[in-house]
Amino acid sequence: HLQSMELQHHPLVASAGVTLSVAVRAALQSSLPLLCQTQRFASAKLLGQIRGLSADYLVAIGEDEVGERRYFYCVDGVSWAALPTASEPERALCSRLPAGLLFTGDPSHSLTLPELEDDAAEAEPAEPPSVSEEVRLAVTVEQIENECAMVPKGALAPTAWGGFRSDPSFGGIKAEAALNLSSYVLRNCKAPKAGPMAFSADTLASADSTVPAGALCTRLDPATGAALVRSLLFPGFVAYCQPNTPVYGYCYFGDGKKNVDIPFMLP
Repeated sequence: HLQSMELQHHPLVASAGVTLSVAVRAALQSSLPLLCQTQRFASAKLLGQIRGLSADYLVAIGEDEVGERRYFYCVDGVSWAALPTASEPERALCSRLPAGLLFTGDPSHSLTLPELEDDAAEAEPAEPPSVSEEVRLAVTVEQIENECAMVPKGALAPTAWGGFRSDPSFGGIKAEAALNLSSYVLRNCKAPKAGPMAFSADTLASADSTVPAGALCTRLDPATGAALVRSLLFPGFVAYCQPNTPVYGYCYFGDGKKNVDIPFMLP
C-alpha cells in the first residue's frame, strides 16, 4: 500500500471530485503493471491528472526496492515518458510564468518568458528565455510532492540509503485520529528541528505544521468510512486513509495552479 493512489482505492476519493473515465482506468490497469515490469520498480502508482487545454496529463510514480522514486507522464494512459528532473535555473524560470497560466496539453510547447527589467536595460537585446511545458509539468509535480504529499504517521520506515519507503507492518490509524492533522506527516518535508543526517520517520514534518495554518481540511466520508485530507494550497490534492486498515494514499486532480491567494482567504 504505497503512498500514491492505487487504482482500487479510486472509490475512496470519488466524493472529493476525483474522476477517471472508464477508458483511462482500463488503460492504466494494463500500462502501470507494464511500466513497473519494464523499469524494474517495486511499484508503479498513479499520482493523478493535471488538466490541459487540448489534453490532460496523467502522472505516475515508480518506486524501486530502496524507496527511490521516478516520475512519468502520458496523455493516453498507455505511452509513459519519463518526467525530467528540473534544474534550479528551470525552476526559477517557471516561477516567473504568469499566475493562472493553464497547461496546453502539448509537452513540447515552448513558453517564452517576459524579460526582466534588468534584461531589458542591457545594450544588446538577448533572446528572451523560454521553458518547455514538459519542464513546467516536472516543476509542478515536484511542488505538489514537496508541499502536499502526506501519509499517516507510522506508515513509512527509513531505508539504509537515507530515504523512506512503506512500512509493511503498518496496520492503520484509528478513526478519531484519522481526522486529526497531527496524525499525518509530509513525506518529503523534514521537521525544522531535524538534523541534516537524521533519517528516522520521526524527523518528517507533521501535517499540522503546514503553513499557512488552515490550508488543510479533514472530513470523514460517510459512504466509504475513509478519512480525507484536502489541500487549499493546491486545490485538487486529496490524501486518504481507511481507518484501522493499512489502506492509505494521496492523489492530485487539478489544473496545476497553486492558490497564491490563500493567506487572504483564511480567517
